[in-house]
Amino acid sequence: MLGYLMWYIFEGVGSTNNGLNLESFREEPCNQVFPEFRRSPARIKDLIRRCTKGAPEWRGRYPSIVCRDNLLWPRGMTGINGEPHGTAEDTQRAAKKWWEEEIRDAEQFLVARVREKEGNKPSVRGQDMLKLMAGRPSLKEVLTCITDVEDKLL
Repeated sequence: MLGYLMWYIFEGVGSTNNGLNLESFREEPCNQVFPEFRRSPARIKDLIRRCTKGAPEWRGRYPSIVCRDNLLWPRGMTGINGEPHGTAEDTQRAAKKWWEEEIRDAEQFLVARVREKEGNKPSVRGQDMLKLMAGRPSLKEVLTCITDVEDKLL
């Protein structure tokens, strides 16, 4: 979450339009989605990349439901810019598939963590997930990087 928050701040966007949250219905549509960078300094981009290592967006996987004109649509089926119009059933199917994948990934991660803590070797997929998480910076490293960037900008 910290990496996403830094992306919001340094890119100057109020909503990523990557998925649904409370802000989806209050914010104007944004034509920039995470992890697209336009304004962040190079060191901050690198920091955000490190903080969001393993995030599904880096693999091209975005939340399946988007909000357009205060309506929910399957991604790619909003009826805007030549996209086909999705139906309520399309929206439900897309949401269900997304959450099934999210739950599967979360379960695999938790199983890998438990196995690791018990001294057992996690599955190959579990090992990959744990490596990604281990590669994220500590809060102290984040603070140091932001302070260094601030000092150079001032």
